[in-house]
Amino acid sequence: MATKKIKHNWKSIEKSLLSDDEKMFDSMIKFLEKNGKLEYLSKIIGLLNNITDARKAKVFSFLSKLKQKDAAPIMMEIVKDEKNKEFQDLILNTFWNSSIDYSAFFAEFVEISCKGQYITALECLTILENLKGPFNEGQILDAQLHLKNYLEIENKQDDKAPLISEIAVFIKQINDQLSDIDQDFIEL
Repeated sequence: MATKKIKHNWKSIEKSLLSDDEKMFDSMIKFLEKNGKLEYLSKIIGLLNNITDARKAKVFSFLSKLKQKDAAPIMMEIVKDEKNKEFQDLILNTFWNSSIDYSAFFAEFVEISCKGQYITALECLTILENLKGPFNEGQILDAQLHLKNYLEIENKQDDKAPLISEIAVFIKQINDQLSDIDQDFIEL
């Protein structure tokens, strides 16, 4: 017997995610895990204010399971969008729990950590420490610029200052590694 492939448009997905029927919600989350379209990610995040905390946890679990590398730029736009500020830290948490490589966004994580609260900086530090790389000189310079702006503008005694210091040390280590590689090429 042939399996019938179910297709959903955004209206049917939204209806299921906002349904009072928990089984319907769970079924749609499972469907999205297997067949979800990346263009729906922003809309799914937009529903967070309209669902229970238990359902939010399921949505964040779903986001943590994303595997499509094409999701990275979409998720970065979502996390930087001011409309999603309330959920920014939870969204960031899904980044380091997912198998997607966000290395291309190295400097953006430094910027987000400098602009955010303590927990935001903690999430970004965890993400940075788990990035695979490689990183290029431009990313390092951009990250250093974000740190410089933070030091010039922010109160250095704020609660996230120790985390920003850890990020600075991490960036220095990467920069030193890049310098060692450059020196190896010079010696050849």
